Amino acid sequence: MLRGAFIIISFCLAFVQLNGQDTIAYDLTLPEVSINQSRIKDYTRIPLKFEQIDSAYIANNRGLGLGDILQKTSGLFTASTENFSQDMRISIRGFGMRSAFGIRGIKLMLDGLPESTPDGQADVDNIDPSLLSTVNVLKGPASGIYSNASGGVIEMASLWPTSKNEASIKSTIGSNGLFRTSLSYGQSRAKRKLFLSVGGLQYQGFREFSAYSNYTFLAKSMFIFPKSTLQFIANGFHSPDAEDAGGITLQQSMDEPRSARLQNVDFSAGESVSQQKLGVIFQKKISLLKTWQTTGFAARRTFSNQLPFANGGQVSFNRVFYGGNTTLSFLNLLSDFGKLDLGLDMEAQNDHRTRNDNLKTDSGELRLDQNESFSTIGLFSKFKVGNNKTTLVANGRLERINLSLEDLFLSDGNQGGDQTFYPLSGGLDFTFAASKLLTLSASSTTGFETPTLTEISNNPQGGGFANLTPARTFNNEIGIGIQNKKLSIKANVFMTTSSNELLPYELPETPGRIFYKNGGKSNRKGLEYDLSFLPMAKTSFGVSGVFNQMTFTNDQNVKNRLPGLPGSQVNFNGQTQLFKAITFSGQLRYQGQLYANEANTVSINPVWFSNVGLQSSFTLGKIQLEPNAGIQYILSDLYYSNIFINAAGGRYYEVGPKTNIYFSLKLSIL
Repeated sequence: MLRGAFIIISFCLAFVQLNGQDTIAYDLTLPEVSINQSRIKDYTRIPLKFEQIDSAYIANNRGLGLGDILQKTSGLFTASTENFSQDMRISIRGFGMRSAFGIRGIKLMLDGLPESTPDGQADVDNIDPSLLSTVNVLKGPASGIYSNASGGVIEMASLWPTSKNEASIKSTIGSNGLFRTSLSYGQSRAKRKLFLSVGGLQYQGFREFSAYSNYTFLAKSMFIFPKSTLQFIANGFHSPDAEDAGGITLQQSMDEPRSARLQNVDFSAGESVSQQKLGVIFQKKISLLKTWQTTGFAARRTFSNQLPFANGGQVSFNRVFYGGNTTLSFLNLLSDFGKLDLGLDMEAQNDHRTRNDNLKTDSGELRLDQNESFSTIGLFSKFKVGNNKTTLVANGRLERINLSLEDLFLSDGNQGGDQTFYPLSGGLDFTFAASKLLTLSASSTTGFETPTLTEISNNPQGGGFANLTPARTFNNEIGIGIQNKKLSIKANVFMTTSSNELLPYELPETPGRIFYKNGGKSNRKGLEYDLSFLPMAKTSFGVSGVFNQMTFTNDQNVKNRLPGLPGSQVNFNGQTQLFKAITFSGQLRYQGQLYANEANTVSINPVWFSNVGLQSSFTLGKIQLEPNAGIQYILSDLYYSNIFINAAGGRYYEVGPKTNIYFSLKLSIL
């Protein structure tokens, strides 16, 4: 990976030297084409269904991971932010929370390219949050826009340079051995842009046996022509080791909160992973009424982990996933505000997966060897029509999805096979500006979620595919927004029903290994709200959150609350400027009660979080300094950063740190 990164960066540096003398003025005439290829920008007027996290909030965070940034979004919940072997989990209105590891059921995009694999799994190891400029969140099913496993969408855009030449270094130190640093260089010219960055993260972790290290790179360039743009993007990461402290019992969490599960330590549980991705984005204005954009990408991921048991406890795979899309946009249809997007998406994923016995210090007998593939091809359309008062956005998708397995371990028989699905999905979103102050909205959307290759290949019966089927979702919601220069009030009520959702579970004979089953039907109802007040210049206060009732009915017709999700969340925040150059920010956050198992017999108490920060920015000639310091403190007695849902032996608990102190400094030469 390091050799590949060196080649990419060398190429970009050569580009810098070859084009360093250009002073020709040049204008880009592509006002209707979004640089980051966003498909959700047409939903910005819908109160709370669409939320944007700006660069100022992103910059003023600890930056351990993406979870620090997403906390302010109502209806969004993060877990496992301290266990980098299990990976952070994200839930949007309940979608994604039941993933046993990583991000599941949520579509992630970075700079116009997918971070989610075609089968719906994602993680964010390769994303340095300090390099993000904006994060857009669309809540609710969006399969008509982004295909499979889009119970919500998170579109992220990394920074572009704003000056002719700029170089910067940012370092962060914090509690529990946190050290993150990144170096970046950028150019902004009339006919091109360039951005390069490399960084590293070392984190000892709060608990024993939870250390993590990660190294990332990002290189991107944009060439600007009279009626088109061409972007090249390369990113990747290498995490040589992420230790897994594992879940512990309630008594152990109270007696020894920092302790790891002994079996995890004994079997050296953890993972090692690397990924590299290359992408290209081309946008062209064909005429005043038509634009064309196309993307292509290819990525390679290598993964190996050790689970805390012997039989089949070492898993590894080599993954290649690739794809692209092409979209033709027609403007001014039916009205001056009409727009039609027609597009074709194609993606494919191939995994070579093996499983060996875990002999603690060595690999044992081969237990599984198979090739798995997932491919999709889909036609989609999105039509927007309206004026300054009324807007209607409709989307729809038809596609073919194929999963196949080639069994290479034939001593127990050939257990290969394939499955094919032809899902339909789409939605309608309507907004009406009743006055300058009042906006009303209504939405009705559908979605679907197939099993991932990891989930469907984890068969408790042995090799071959597990007996799993896709989940289907139907969502309806209404919203209201009231806004003037100093006050903003937004509220949204959603009602979502799903069938065949997946539940993770463990078997007593293989603790630590996760299997999956279809969990019957679920019903999700919630009220999201956001109130912001600006009493004076450079001072703001706000409160946001969600009240929800999320239940599911299993195959025995028993109705319980969805495990792993709090019944309510509240976020109080404020910000003001002190002494012209210093910004003070404060946050108080409440997380309600949640359950650790689907039977709802184990509950987790509510938690209060607090966060206070100081930020500043000032220049000394051509040098810009941006210091940032903060403290996060848990006001409750005990805090669990992760709950293992349906864990065997009562090992539900991963204790998180009560206090986090951090300091960062960014130095830029402009």
